[in-house]
Amino acid sequence: MGNLGGFFGPSIVGVIKDKTGSNVAALVFLGGALLTMAVLTLAVAKSKSVARRIGIPSLVSHAEIGRNELRARGSPGSGR
Repeated sequence: MGNLGGFFGPSIVGVIKDKTGSNVAALVFLGGALLTMAVLTLAVAKSKSVARRIGIPSLVSHAEIGRNELRARGSPGSGR
């Protein structure tokens, strides 16, 4: 995602600046994009948190499932 923003961001800002003749609209666009991505990030984090609680494996990483299984078995180093 960062690579896409680094590629398209300057192009979009340039187009907006050319169309409006001002940096203000371009900066407002960048601010809106930043807020949109922040909300999206929080929504994804919340959905993963809910998935962990109810055990939806497609939203929980395989590494995390493995760690949880090791904890449940009482493996060495798990503190049991």
